Amino acid sequence: MAHAEYSPNSEENLITKLAIYREKLSPEKQNVFDNMQKAKQTDRQLNINEIVIDAKAFLQMTNDERECLLKYSYDLKNGKITENQFYEAVNKISKKYRIIFERKRENAINKMKEAFGVSDMADLQVKGKSIFEKMNRHEICRLDNAFYQVCLNCNKKHLAVSLKMASELDCKSITEFIAVSEYAVRKLSKQAACTIDANPKVQLARGEKPKIYYFNIYADEFLENPQEIVEEFKELKDKCDAANTGCPRFGNCITAANHYEKHSNFRLNGQDVDVSPTTYFKMATEICQGPMVDPKWTQDGKSLSMLLDVNPSSFNAKVASYSCIVPVFLWLYQARTMF
Repeated sequence: MAHAEYSPNSEENLITKLAIYREKLSPEKQNVFDNMQKAKQTDRQLNINEIVIDAKAFLQMTNDERECLLKYSYDLKNGKITENQFYEAVNKISKKYRIIFERKRENAINKMKEAFGVSDMADLQVKGKSIFEKMNRHEICRLDNAFYQVCLNCNKKHLAVSLKMASELDCKSITEFIAVSEYAVRKLSKQAACTIDANPKVQLARGEKPKIYYFNIYADEFLENPQEIVEEFKELKDKCDAANTGCPRFGNCITAANHYEKHSNFRLNGQDVDVSPTTYFKMATEICQGPMVDPKWTQDGKSLSMLLDVNPSSFNAKVASYSCIVPVFLWLYQARTMF
């Protein structure tokens, strides 16, 4: 593909292409483009009002896509369109190139700081480590999504459980923090669901939801004594680590354990079926051995994001052999950039 020729060291090539691109713009858009050059030139980061993007990532887009980003970011900055109109207009481009806009990044950070009651995310520590201090844009987006989906839009009790679990397991990265947060909240939610099933007619205060009421009870127990769930996770991690030996494979044993626990149970012929760690990781490895296609520079220009091309006949054979399709599709989708 065309963008593969852009080497991290080809400064002259990039500047030349940017200059050629500028000359094709209208005078108004040239002014917008010139403003981008005020950003740091040492790492070639361009600032397009609503997006900070590496030059390679910007140049790999089509002319129409670049025009679209310039036009709508300019219109948003000058109040000609609303935020919703802006995101709707650039939605396909942002998904295609996995772009995180500055406004969303800032909003996510502010929401997290408010939820945790800190003025700076660097002040939030996990066992003495400031893993939140230097988050990149995609880590911020993933953490924001996790807090919204897993922690019920930053519910205080859910966040406390997440921090406790991360501290007990000595998490060293955002990826590990999200994995153990999902695991702990999922376990406590299942306990709450079982209690509701056993007591379907329990009387609660007006407006109080049973799933939140019982979750909070089990969360308080966990915060006081987390060892049972922590030890369960450690045992699961060891089992998954022993099975996660293929190539490609999960690069992080904590993430691997969480994904296995989340996706290893599925419906087959109307029944719940549990897949063993050995079967799960073996199938995932074999399916993920397909060729990499459609490489794209990430927003920061530091790496390539690729898709996997799975051979249909080979895939069907593996599905028939292992009778397991849903977990692997999720594993493939979420793990493809971790190798």
